[in-house]
Amino acid sequence: MGVIFAGVTVTSVKQNSVGIELCTSYLGISYERYAIELSQTDAAPVSVIRHDLPYFVPLQQILADSATDAKETACQDFVWAVYRYLHAFVARRQETVLAKVSFICLLVT
Repeated sequence: MGVIFAGVTVTSVKQNSVGIELCTSYLGISYERYAIELSQTDAAPVSVIRHDLPYFVPLQQILADSATDAKETACQDFVWAVYRYLHAFVARRQETVLAKVSFICLLVT
């Protein structure tokens, strides 16, 4: 069993790694779930073992940014940065759907 907080579930996978499930939502409706397995060592504050995130999430950039953070907060900062990208993606997609539905009369020629 993992710890759940605001759409983020954290579970222990191995001694030095954790599994994180990120659940996206918009206007109270749940959409996709994404998973990441992270490890933390002395050499790297955060490293991604495997994930099923969309290709457009700039993992290398986020990893580099979180590497400059304190080791105690690097993992948390990484997860929240990824989470913001995923929620932005879902929100923009659903806003587009709502706009198409709201203005269908303008789209029909």
